[in-house]
Amino acid sequence: MRNPGRRRILIIDGPAVLGSQAMREIDARHAGRTLVEGVQAAIDSGRMRPLPAVALAALLNAAFDRAAENVDERGEYRQALWALLEGLRTG
Repeated sequence: MRNPGRRRILIIDGPAVLGSQAMREIDARHAGRTLVEGVQAAIDSGRMRPLPAVALAALLNAAFDRAAENVDERGEYRQALWALLEGLRTG
């Protein structure tokens, strides 16, 4: 998401052209599926608090998108995302 062109296509142009529902379906088959698998693997390994993986992945995905929309030089969104992820870790 560091590339402005890619960010624009995925967050602005794609939903505008294809519609939000179509973009969610595409995401669910690709990046969303990978995110769910990663979250589930982290939960299964005991590294992440046991939470509903699909719901957590959807919330994280939305947070990542929002952060990508708001790339800033000070890295405030990056800092907030890292704090969020650290809060999900166990032990």
